[in-house]
Amino acid sequence: MKKILIVFLILILLVFLVVVLVLGYLGFFPGVSALFGSNRPRDLGVKYSQADYVSYQQRAGSQTVALAQVSEDGESLKFLGQQDLTASFSEAEVSARISHSLWRYMPFTNFQIRFPGQNLIEFSGILATDRLSGFISEVGGVEISQADIDKGLNYLKIFSKNTPVYAKAEVKVQDNKVDIQMQKLEIGRIPVPLESWDASSSFTNAAQEIIDKVPGLNAKSVTFGDGKMSFTGTVPTQISALMSN
Repeated sequence: MKKILIVFLILILLVFLVVVLVLGYLGFFPGVSALFGSNRPRDLGVKYSQADYVSYQQRAGSQTVALAQVSEDGESLKFLGQQDLTASFSEAEVSARISHSLWRYMPFTNFQIRFPGQNLIEFSGILATDRLSGFISEVGGVEISQADIDKGLNYLKIFSKNTPVYAKAEVKVQDNKVDIQMQKLEIGRIPVPLESWDASSSFTNAAQEIIDKVPGLNAKSVTFGDGKMSFTGTVPTQISALMSN
C-alpha cells in the first residue's frame, strides 16, 4: 500500500510539473516562461538600431514633435498639413520606427517586421497590455463595442503585462483602402483560432478606421515584398505626439 501511495504521489507531481512547464511555455508563469524564452518575442532575424529610426524619420516626410499635454479635444496625437511622398523603407527602418516610438500609447516594443513575399507581412513584438486602453481610445474604438473591448482586455489579464505576440497576414493597400487576410496569430505562445471568428474583417476594419482617422494621409499605393515597404501618396507634414513618461 505504501509503495502504491508513493507511485501515486510521483505521478501527481509529474502531471503537475508537465502542466506548469506547458503553461509556462505558453506565457502564463513568467518565471517558467523566462526559462523557455517564451516571454520574449519570436526572433524574425531583423536587426536594427537608432540609425534606422533616424533614416526612416528623415525620408518619411512627417516631422514629429512633442505634445506637452493631451489637447483640449482629448487627443494625444495631432496631425497638421499634407505633402506628397514616394518612398521605400526597409524592414529594419519600419521595425525601428515602431520600437523607438515615443508616443505614450504605442502598444508595441521589441518590434520586428518582415516582408517575406508579395503583400505578405510577418511581425513579432511585445504587447504592452497596459497601453491598450489608451491606444484603443485614441484610434476611436476601431468599431468595436466597449463591452467587447472590456472583455478582450480582461482576457489579456491572464498574461503578463508585457506579452509576446506574433502575426502573419496578406495586406493590400490601394487608394486609401486596406484589405487584411490573417494567416497566423499568437498571443504568448498560444495560437489564436482564426476560424472561430472573422479575424480578417476585424483587423481590416480596425486598420481602415486608423487610416481614415489621420488627416493628410492618403495611401494611394502601399506594397510589401522583397524586404521593403513602398509608399506612394500623401502624408501629414507634422505629427505632434504625447510622449511617454
